[in-house]
Amino acid sequence: MAYFTGMTVRLQVTFTNFAGVATDPTTVRVFWKDGSGDEDSSTYVSTGVDNWRRTSTGVYSYDLAVTEPGEHVYGFEGTGAVAVYDTESFRVRQRPAG
Repeated sequence: MAYFTGMTVRLQVTFTNFAGVATDPTTVRVFWKDGSGDEDSSTYVSTGVDNWRRTSTGVYSYDLAVTEPGEHVYGFEGTGAVAVYDTESFRVRQRPAG
């Protein structure tokens, strides 16, 4: 999928325990670095708050508005009941004029 500046990208994660069963961590945090190198993060508080969604046990998403072109790196961190740290990346291009 192609992402352009001005879009909202849905970042999603599924947390599982060692047996592979979807499990809610005690805390969930998303962090990201945009194409210009600026870093930020957000911690899940409750469904529908601060761009967060919990769609089922262990499944969380965060809607991130992208404004900078370049390589974006993001990750989710779970602590407590499921301790996991994972990162992914995606590329954002400048929206074409017109």
